[in-house]
Amino acid sequence: MTISEAESHYRRLVSRWFEDTFCITWTHGLDVEEVAAVFDSGIDTGRRLDFVDAMNAASDAREIAGEPCSGIAGRLGRWTVTIEPKGYKGSLWETMRTLSEKGTTISVLYSWNAQTLDYTVHGEHIAGIDLFETATPTGGSDPHRLDPHLKGLSFDDELSIKASSLVVCERITGERLDEAWLARKHRWMLWEDLDSYQ
Repeated sequence: MTISEAESHYRRLVSRWFEDTFCITWTHGLDVEEVAAVFDSGIDTGRRLDFVDAMNAASDAREIAGEPCSGIAGRLGRWTVTIEPKGYKGSLWETMRTLSEKGTTISVLYSWNAQTLDYTVHGEHIAGIDLFETATPTGGSDPHRLDPHLKGLSFDDELSIKASSLVVCERITGERLDEAWLARKHRWMLWEDLDSYQ
């Protein structure tokens, strides 16, 4: 199978930045602070992190809290993107429902026990995909809505699953996640009260 330019781009991005587990969520209809509020991040402390710093902060916060509890949020075109290194909150139904009440939310989760992509509009789960099972629809009110966005993509191994899921998000949003975005500083979110965290 010939690999598209977009898939090649995301394979490079994944190989460099997303070898571990992650959750990436795109939201249309809410700004950064509104998204942070849905994540229960609290008042903006002014702390801004690029992706490398966010990964380090996520490891520290997770060690203290005992579970993933942080991420970054920033604008990408008309969308607000959140990235949770080793996290999953953006993929939870309640989070997606609330994020999408005024628009659209797409969330990709890649963890040791789940590889999913979900698409929600105005609080309604439209479609879900089990990425591990060769992009198998898993439900929603229109489970095959995302089929056109899957054309030409492979879901054969870890690299192709991660890269192809991000291609799907680009096809839906019209925005490309790239190294320039990851290198910029974005709003840091922390949704656990960690007294010992510095």
